[in-house]
Amino acid sequence: MLRTDVDPVGQTVTVYPNFKIWDDNDDTPGTGEFDAEWNPYWFSSAGVPDKKVELNSFVEKNKTDNPEYFSQDITFFGNINSFGLTEPGYVVKVFVKVFVGDFSSNRTYEQVITGAGDFTLTAPGSEFTASDQVLQWGFQVYGLIADDALEPLRAPQAFGGIEFQDPALSVSEIQQIDYNVYPNPSNDTWNVKTNNVVISTVQVFNILGKQVMSLTPETTEVKIDASGLQAGMYIAKISTPNGVSNLRLVRK
Repeated sequence: MLRTDVDPVGQTVTVYPNFKIWDDNDDTPGTGEFDAEWNPYWFSSAGVPDKKVELNSFVEKNKTDNPEYFSQDITFFGNINSFGLTEPGYVVKVFVKVFVGDFSSNRTYEQVITGAGDFTLTAPGSEFTASDQVLQWGFQVYGLIADDALEPLRAPQAFGGIEFQDPALSVSEIQQIDYNVYPNPSNDTWNVKTNNVVISTVQVFNILGKQVMSLTPETTEVKIDASGLQAGMYIAKISTPNGVSNLRLVRK
């Protein structure tokens, strides 16, 4: 599987490939033996790992509960703080997948990650159809399964990990709205002002996608109290009669 460690304080997500995939039933991990407890599917006759696996960690939204995601461009963006996957032969990707209701088919938008730096991946809203019902975005690692000798005591750091920061999904505006956000970064309060468009609701989410605040201002300007939030990046989902926009907010 793809081990996924989330640090809500540091606002990071770190993924490690092939954690505990090769030997689910072995009582003595890290000893390097090949015995009947191992699943022979993953190994050659000599007991050498010879299968490649696709490992995914993702967030999922469905059309019934989140229809706004299926009518406009969506962009998965973030930053790779560190790329420590040292074992050769692995391919790391970020992806956005759109499925029909029964998961029998999908469209995949993906970007290969080869090192530290920013990434941006967009799924065009013009390509969404009435059959699209499920949306996923996340991280993927593809490569050989782990060998007991290479992964002593099943330590997830044996192959190295990839640390992401500020991952988020941005929903573009249905109609362009000019926003003025100040100060940003902020210690205590963000002010959000539009060009005379009424803000119906404001939902603030942390890096994990958890809603931490909800407001219903019904005005063209709103103050968002950040004093009770931890330092880090947040996404403010702004709903107006013209559509939905996501704004990136930073709490110092």
